[in-house]
Amino acid sequence: MDTNDKKTRRDSGHHGSFSWLWILLPLIVILVVLQVSKAVKVHQSTLPKPVYPDRPIVKPDNPTVDVNQPLYLWQNEDGKYGYIDKTGKEVIPCQWESASEFHEGLARVRKEEDGDAGFINKKGEMAIPYQWYYASDFHDGMALVIREGEDNYGYIDDKGRLMIPCKWKYAHDFCEGMACVADSEGNWGYYDKTGEMVIPCQWYDASDFHDGLARVQKEKNGKVSFINKRGDLVFECPWYVVFNFHDGRARVQDRYSDDYGYIDKKGDLIIPFHWDSANDFQEGLARVRKDGKEGYIDKTGKLVIDYQWSLASDFHDGMACVIADDAKIGFIDKTGELVIPYQWIRATDFNEGMACVVSIEDDESRSGFIDKTGELVIPCQWNVDDADNWFNINWDSYFHDGLAGVRGRDGHLHYIDKTGRIVK
Repeated sequence: MDTNDKKTRRDSGHHGSFSWLWILLPLIVILVVLQVSKAVKVHQSTLPKPVYPDRPIVKPDNPTVDVNQPLYLWQNEDGKYGYIDKTGKEVIPCQWESASEFHEGLARVRKEEDGDAGFINKKGEMAIPYQWYYASDFHDGMALVIREGEDNYGYIDDKGRLMIPCKWKYAHDFCEGMACVADSEGNWGYYDKTGEMVIPCQWYDASDFHDGLARVQKEKNGKVSFINKRGDLVFECPWYVVFNFHDGRARVQDRYSDDYGYIDKKGDLIIPFHWDSANDFQEGLARVRKDGKEGYIDKTGKLVIDYQWSLASDFHDGMACVIADDAKIGFIDKTGELVIPYQWIRATDFNEGMACVVSIEDDESRSGFIDKTGELVIPCQWNVDDADNWFNINWDSYFHDGLAGVRGRDGHLHYIDKTGRIVK
């Protein structure tokens, strides 16, 4: 055999071995990496998890709980608070000394009356740990907070992250995606929901945004102006008493006659000064008073329901409370027709098609509920808080998501459905 031929085959054999090695080497590397990664994960699982005060760890979702169902605040015989569902079932056990209703999926709770506040979700999980001396309900996805031992306000988002630092002397809830804050000098500015100060503190006085505009004053007793969400001046008012916009109109008062009128979003006085008092537009109508009687105008200023009541309420659910000369309360519709006769000594606005009303039963005031036909569908049998307000009965005397809170003769809170059945 030719030596050159042997050499050629020997070299060929080495090349074959190297080709197999190049195939196996990546597989070996992958296996080693996987083993190392597994070992690191095991090691990390034995370490304490980091806790960031402003970024709490939220438990994973429990798919067996319906987070979209309405829940209602409930207090047991021991004075502890928890939450029930529409059937009266206690779905989050009573365990807190203090608690609030759910707002935007979160409820504020305290383990101790004077303890720090945190927030739970509708599964009863601690979504935001107890760490705030003061906390508001959530509005527009943000809540006001104050730290223990401090006086200044900041804002957290619904994950518990501190989006706006606690350094503001005064602060309002978020409204239309903006929050009004005041610095240590009392000058007001605005934040957006990203935590950016979009309008620097420069105003002596300022209000929340309504209908895309905010009312501001540059100096004490100065003229009122309106700005947009970029901080641009939209218009300046020649009047000193100006209210926020609602339904495209804002009330203004003439400083000489003290009469009220309305401006549009351009600042034009489109409804002239005429009324002794006036209210915001609700459902397209505004309640106004002239010579001691109240009626209603439309957005052009036309009197659509004549002055005839000493006291009335704004429209809600298409109905308004009105009081007769003998102090009995009835309800009108938007045409001004008395659709529910005067017969109640107190009443609330309609909500979810029901209104709470009060009559005298056995020489005592008792509350029940009527529907929009005026039928007493839930008899007057529930306790009534002492109050001088004609249109307010109990803080919980409205239907929300199908249930209303009522007080029994023993003073205990109960929840009823729209048939009057006690669910809890």
